[in-house]
Amino acid sequence: ARSPADLTYEAAGRFADDERNRLGIICIAEEPYAEGPGDCANPTVRDEDRRAFTRMREKCDVLVLVVYSGRPLVIPDLIGQADAVIAAGLPGTEAAALADLLTGIHQFEARISQPWPRSFDGLDDSREPPLYSIRHGLVSSGIGTFGQSNDEHSTASDET
Repeated sequence: ARSPADLTYEAAGRFADDERNRLGIICIAEEPYAEGPGDCANPTVRDEDRRAFTRMREKCDVLVLVVYSGRPLVIPDLIGQADAVIAAGLPGTEAAALADLLTGIHQFEARISQPWPRSFDGLDDSREPPLYSIRHGLVSSGIGTFGQSNDEHSTASDET
């Protein structure tokens, strides 16, 4: 039997049929790009990342989704199935700092600086409410406790 501190790494999320994990962390990302090639009408993640997410969701009691991107991605289906979501910006995200946050060495405290779209239509239509509004995020509400931001612009529910 594994101890609670054991860590199992499986890049594609392919665990044994009988394996169940209390906590899973999956990192997904948009395709790497630079100006020009990265200009796309539908910023989302690769199908292989979606399949890995589905496999992890089936095997984990709690699933943390880490999204590496240089812009908000249209992934409301994945966000809705995750127990927690971390938007880790590109370029320049420091993996050691993310590890410190995930392991509790440092506390999360962040708000998004641009709206997170609900759908591809929301990218071009400012009338469609975003999934998350500017300033949505996690703010410290005391030592070791956190709450969702309560700004008046947030459209997300308390369960998100």
